[in-house]
Amino acid sequence: MQLYEFYNKIRSQNILFSFKGRISQQILVELGEFLKNHISMDKKIKKIFSIFIEMAQNIMYYSAERSFDNGEEIGIGILIFTEDSTGYKLYSGNLIKNSSVQKLSSHIDLVNKLNPEELKMEYNRRRKIDPDIESKGAGLGFIEIARKSNTPIEYNIDVIDDKHSFLELSVGVKKEEIVNG
Repeated sequence: MQLYEFYNKIRSQNILFSFKGRISQQILVELGEFLKNHISMDKKIKKIFSIFIEMAQNIMYYSAERSFDNGEEIGIGILIFTEDSTGYKLYSGNLIKNSSVQKLSSHIDLVNKLNPEELKMEYNRRRKIDPDIESKGAGLGFIEIARKSNTPIEYNIDVIDDKHSFLELSVGVKKEEIVNG
């Protein structure tokens, strides 16, 4: 590996941080502290921090690539945070089971079609129902991401083998919306 080339690529793409590995509660706290220290405005940090937490928890709870940390099973994935003159972008990626692809795609597509009022109604509706057996929540993560970002959730799913695919998520937050919204 040519580390200098990697360094220049990260710098040219305005990557403020990237993390690949086991996403534990401790890692969440430490990366969250980085965000808090880098972004000073209260409204700004609340939106971005909320999106970041949802994306990281998605990896922690649902990644098909698993590891153990202090006896607790956690997910492995990648998180990237970028900034440019217009806004911030958060990326996440992790392995998922192929059996989950259709349900996951349908859920993200549904969330992306909803306007802000419909997102609020769907959020409240889901809070009142029992979560799926496989779920760690009520399916609120993507709804919360869409509500905070005011932009569609971009995603891509690449088949890796007969059992797994790789899920890429990206969410942008415009600086003008943070300052004005």
